Amino acid sequence: MLHLRLIVPEDRTGVLSLTSAKSGALVGVAISVTTVPAAANAAVALGYTEYGQAWSSMEQLLLNLAGIIVAGALTLVVQKHLWARQRARAAA
Repeated sequence: MLHLRLIVPEDRTGVLSLTSAKSGALVGVAISVTTVPAAANAAVALGYTEYGQAWSSMEQLLLNLAGIIVAGALTLVVQKHLWARQRARAAA
């Protein structure tokens, strides 16, 4: 669960950088930091026929990907709500 606490702030930052016309490089860094270590460890473990370790790494990778998707979706929902509220204030 420690890794999940690291994923969510990075993914919110990545989605915000995409939707607010900021640098897209931040998104690549956030995704790489959360996926590459688990995927690489799974590949190395498979190479050494350490199937238990490979499975654990794949579970971590799937958890990381789920965190990316959930954090990104929630960020977009909140941002959409805030933009709608701002437009309503401007129209009033």
